[in-house]
Parts: sequence; structure tokens; C-alpha cells
Amino acid sequence: MLGEVGGGILWRGGAKHTVIGPGSEEWDEALLVQYPSRRAFLTMVGRAEYQRAAVHRSAALADSRLIATATTMSGF
Repeated sequence: MLGEVGGGILWRGGAKHTVIGPGSEEWDEALLVQYPSRRAFLTMVGRAEYQRAAVHRSAALADSRLIATATTMSGF
């Protein structure tokens, strides 16, 4: 579904240590996903197929975060 709206995974990896942040939070994995627009994301999550799958995703996770970001600098 991600690819159908023009999105893609930029990075996925194990979360090893929190350097800055609450010490009480422990994470196993982190995932960085890019969408071509906010509209593309909303289109994807609004689909009935996504809603059916999201029930299982939510049930499988103890906790998660969804943080919207915007590129301000590139070319490092």
C-alpha cells in the first residue's frame, strides 16, 4: 500500500540506545518512511484495506510513535 501512494521506506533498523529522551522508553526498531505528500499518506490510511490491516499492526505492538516531519535541510 505504501508504494501504491508513491511512498517508500528510507531506513529501517534496530533501536539500540536512547541518547536524548526519556530513559523509561525502550524501542526495538525504528522506521523512516517518506511520502510524496500529506495527501498521499492520508489517502493510504483512509483506505478500507489499510484500516483492516492496521488492526493487526496495533495489536502486535506494545507501543509506537508516528511523527510527521518536513525536510528543512539536505545535502549533508
